[in-house]
Formats: sequence, C-alpha cells, structure tokens
Amino acid sequence: MNEKYTKQLDYLINNSNSKEVLANKIVKKIKNINKKLIITDLGSGSGIVSKKINNLTNNLHQFILIDNYNYHSKINNGFNFIQANIEKITIPKSNIIIISQAIQYLKNPIEMLNKILKSLDKDGFIIIVNTDTKSQDAQIKKNILNITTNSNILNQLLINHLNTNKIRYELEKVHSTIKLDQNKNDILEFIFKKENIALVEKKLLNNELKKIENYFWIYNN
Repeated sequence: MNEKYTKQLDYLINNSNSKEVLANKIVKKIKNINKKLIITDLGSGSGIVSKKINNLTNNLHQFILIDNYNYHSKINNGFNFIQANIEKITIPKSNIIIISQAIQYLKNPIEMLNKILKSLDKDGFIIIVNTDTKSQDAQIKKNILNITTNSNILNQLLINHLNTNKIRYELEKVHSTIKLDQNKNDILEFIFKKENIALVEKKLLNNELKKIENYFWIYNN
C-alpha cells in the first residue's frame, strides 16, 4: 500500500471515536464475568481496541493480537502479538474474538466466519465490524483499499449463514464521527483529488466525516 495512503488511514483511525465506542460496548458485555478471558483480535492493527478494553476494565484478560503487519513495537507489554495472515493462521481457543474492519477485505468471509466459530469457547461471543456502504468513511476506504465485498452483500451473506445454521446473533448499526484536523488538509486533499471521491469535497475537510458501522454480535450458547 502507498505510504501516504497508510498515513492517511492511520490519521482517520486515530481521529475517529469508533474504536472507543467498540471497546466500551465490549466492556459492557464482559463487566460481570469473573474469570480470566482470552480475547483474540484478528486484523488488530496496532491493537487500539484491545488497549482501550484493557484500560476500561480491571478484569483479568489475555490479549492475542493477530495481523499481517508487524506492529509489535507499538503494543504494550502483556499483549501477545502474532504476525500472520489471519486467513491462514490457526485461531487460538478464545472467549471473545474481535474482527473489526477486516472481514470485508477477505476473499471468502463465510469460510473465515466458520473458522472463527470453531475457535470460540462456549458462552463466548464474536464481534464482527464492517463499515456501512452509506458511510462517508466507506467512500474513502473503497478507493484507497481493495475492499473485496460490498458491506450490503457481506451483511446478507453473514445473515443468511447465521440463520441457516441457527446461530444466535444481533445486528446493530453504530454511528460515529471522524474529526478532521485543518493541519492535515494537504494529505486529505491529495487523497481526495487522486481518487476522485465525488461526495467528499472540501466542505467536509472543514468539518467531519460520518461513519456508520455494522456490528454483528454472534453468540456461542
């Protein structure tokens, strides 16, 4: 991936409150569990979600972060980072499995879902997050990255598979925003002009991007 694109995506992630929203929602679900939990974050990036979970709760956790790229130097001590292709690795047995903003890039998301389900402990849950097609943020990502599956198609694939196999799940749409820093306009304008993103014009550079995410909560009980 182009280095300037990578910086742009890092900037968007760091200025979005969506990772904090996700961490808060997970913490609410685990706050009354009094046992050590193994949490595996697939496509973890630098481990933003796991760090936030760790900061929000005193429960004992073991975090396993898996990503294609080596973010090890950015991760706090106590986090077990594995550099690997998430489609090929054997996923550790876990109480909670997170795959946030990663499944839409895979060629076979249903095969990945089945693999995750087999690695989930009884009474555990999976959280799958993908950006909604209507989100302004999605307009940027679809041009910068190779998103294999449109979110509407992906959602229907997941729903059909879960319903067919009678797996309990909840689908939630979560709204958040990405604040845009005026000092970063040069990078933002470079991306927008190069990729011809029609709906993301200069007027948005002075404000914020709207982000809508699809949350699939999938339970093994």
